[in-house]
Amino acid sequence: MNIAIYCAFDTPATIEYAKATIAYLEKEGHPLSLDKRLINHLTEKPKTYDVFNPEGTIDSRIDFLFSIGGDGTLLRSITFVKDSQIPILGINTGRLGFLTSLQKEVFE
Repeated sequence: MNIAIYCAFDTPATIEYAKATIAYLEKEGHPLSLDKRLINHLTEKPKTYDVFNPEGTIDSRIDFLFSIGGDGTLLRSITFVKDSQIPILGINTGRLGFLTSLQKEVFE
């Protein structure tokens, strides 16, 4: 399953949970596409990822988009999928999320 990961902000909590998500998905063997700003926080990883531009759309071959942040991040991520029908999984790294599906404690 091809999974794209998007983080609107690079707060320490968001990056921490993005790294945990990436590690888990890599262990499960899923090909990943990361937003280009997130790549800058993964310099310790030698792996090469597919990259998408957060100002554009994601490849239609993506099966899921994981949006890591809060409700605002989830709303921003809708512009990447537009009419492609790619489902979005919101992972909340903030205090309160009404739209995000998972809370950050899932990864602890």
